[in-house]
Amino acid sequence: METRLVQVLRANGLPEPVPQHEIWNGTRLVARVDAAYPQWRIAIEYDSVEHHAGATAIRRDSARRNRIWSAGWYPLTATKDDIDDGGVVLYAAITVARDQRAS
Repeated sequence: METRLVQVLRANGLPEPVPQHEIWNGTRLVARVDAAYPQWRIAIEYDSVEHHAGATAIRRDSARRNRIWSAGWYPLTATKDDIDDGGVVLYAAITVARDQRAS
C-alpha cells in the first residue's frame, strides 16, 4: 500500500515523497514515517485496519503523531479509502499543509 500511496501522490501532481524518512528532534529519533516531504516538513503515515485498530494502537499512534508534531512536522494519515478514491482528500490536506508552511 505504501507503493500505491506514492503512486497516488504522483498522480495528483505532487513531487516524489521521500520513503521511510527519519524525523529527528535534535539528537533523538522521533519516527521513521512511510512518506515525507522534508521541504515542507510534512509526514505521511499509511494506517491499515490490521495494524492500527484497538485501544493500544490508538494510544501508540496518537503519541507518535504528537512526537512528530512536537518536532515541528505536520503529520498526516492516509488510509485505504484515500488510495481507493485517488487521493483527492489526501491531496487537499497536503496542499493546505504545504501552503500553511510556505506562508
